[in-house]
Amino acid sequence: MKMQALAFGLAALLPALAMADPPAFEAPAKPWPSSKPHCQNTTVTLATTRLESGGQPQYDSGVALRFANGVSAVDYQPGNPVAMREREGDKVQTCLYSVPKNCPPGDDRGKVYRVYDYRLHAAYYLPATQHSCGGA
Repeated sequence: MKMQALAFGLAALLPALAMADPPAFEAPAKPWPSSKPHCQNTTVTLATTRLESGGQPQYDSGVALRFANGVSAVDYQPGNPVAMREREGDKVQTCLYSVPKNCPPGDDRGKVYRVYDYRLHAAYYLPATQHSCGGA
């Protein structure tokens, strides 16, 4: 019974903790890790549609994001409402969520990131690349 009460109490605190101000935002001192879990506070340096046509954004092509810590993320499907609302300069937290296993040496494609935007108070998941390791 005490464990259930503790779990309930922690669950009630999570929304408040998620909205807390992040620590100072600076570029990471070390390269991005290749295993999970690892989170970093950073900023959005590029927020755009995945494709353009004639210099015009193609909103139905998905979204492409880049962050100051070197992480890039891309969504090939439109409709990720949080990612589509990102702005350059937004303070976010990027967390390496998953890394594919049994990849060929040197092929680091297929990572998935969870991004939490402190301005929007919302999170989403995006892959770093279209294909997983060993893919096309």
